[in-house]
Amino acid sequence: NVSLLKFRLETTAGTAEISSITVKRLGSGSDGDISSYYIYRDNGDGNFSSVSDILLGAGQSFVSNWSTYNVTNVYQSTKTIRAGTAVDFFIVADIASGAGDLNTFGVEISSSIYIRYRTGADVTLASATIPASSTIATIRTAIPSVTFGRSTATWTGDPFFKFTGN
Repeated sequence: NVSLLKFRLETTAGTAEISSITVKRLGSGSDGDISSYYIYRDNGDGNFSSVSDILLGAGQSFVSNWSTYNVTNVYQSTKTIRAGTAVDFFIVADIASGAGDLNTFGVEISSSIYIRYRTGADVTLASATIPASSTIATIRTAIPSVTFGRSTATWTGDPFFKFTGN
């Protein structure tokens, strides 16, 4: 669970029920570098936690850099946004075991039109944080090697060791 992006939604009046959010994958890697991504509703503390935040649905994958995350959580309070209350959400990704070393990745919600919701006609979904893009992260699948050796230099007292790595 790598937390990639935090965004906030609110309504101008009434309530809105989030049904789906379309997300774009960014970076030099491939769609398969991210095995699945998830969207969580924040529990109100402002920090991501897979234990205490609320998962909105099943993991999704990317196809040609795009994916629509369908909100399938059955609890109404999980997907409902009420007027006067801003709600934070997190996009979280699982990196695939076969992801390319040094590939980069991130996510983006480029416009509020990519957020689908059900509501009455008097409600407008608003967000001060959309468009929103995560920072671009680098995948490191290879652990740098370290070589340990003893120096041949003359030294009195404690032995002198040298470490080299990449």
